[in-house]
Amino acid sequence: MVEFRLLGPLNLTTADGREARSLLAQPRRLALLAYLAAATPRGLHRRDTILALFWPELDQPHARAALRQALHVLRDELGAQALVSRGDEEIGLAFEAVRCDVADFDRAVEGGRLTEALDLYRGELLEGFFVSGAPDFERWQDQERSRLAEAACRSARTLMEESEASGDLTAAGIWARPRRCPPGVRRVRPAARRRVRSATRRGDRGAARRDPCPRDGGRTGGSAERGAGDPHAQASHCRPCPRAGGVARMFRVGRRRPWAGGVCHG
Repeated sequence: MVEFRLLGPLNLTTADGREARSLLAQPRRLALLAYLAAATPRGLHRRDTILALFWPELDQPHARAALRQALHVLRDELGAQALVSRGDEEIGLAFEAVRCDVADFDRAVEGGRLTEALDLYRGELLEGFFVSGAPDFERWQDQERSRLAEAACRSARTLMEESEASGDLTAAGIWARPRRCPPGVRRVRPAARRRVRSATRRGDRGAARRDPCPRDGGRTGGSAERGAGDPHAQASHCRPCPRAGGVARMFRVGRRRPWAGGVCHG
């Protein structure tokens, strides 16, 4: 089976286990393969959509010729079974022949297998990758980077909260440690880690679950209670609060916007 890793450093290996170096050296064709592997909803994609993403500067005949040549190269390198089509207007990746970590990550998150999902999240989507002359692809790439990073953030927060709720402060402390974070999702709130460590030393389970935040007047309790009086807590993103408890992250979301902050209130 072809293995395609898009989270973190790019890696593409063919069904016989060799690295597809020739494709890794062709950014636009590699970007096409990445889009077919990671774009949602997964399945077949209209050729017109693909032409607009990757060859916006060409007229229809030349753009279609470029796409045909790109698909020929992909099939030649990965095998004819790697791609599927329906008529002349739709093309897609054959996921039974190509395994992609982004698809595996999404399935793990949807299935509640959060530890597995975070093991798959080795860094941002298409780390360090850029294709010139394809602005729509770049926008899609930035949006997907943000979506996947946010999913990883929520997964790690959920694992820490579940560990706290069950009284397993050791596990909660592990998930609160920066070195346990996925490389593309970096924690920026040490207060949460200090809270878990302090409660672990005292054996105080209740303290480990309390999450005072200076933005809601120091109240503790669930997110619904805090959100009722705190517009910051109700927002999906707000500036990192270095004094607040819970889990917060800062994650890379793209080349043009090198950092975007996000606060995950418990």
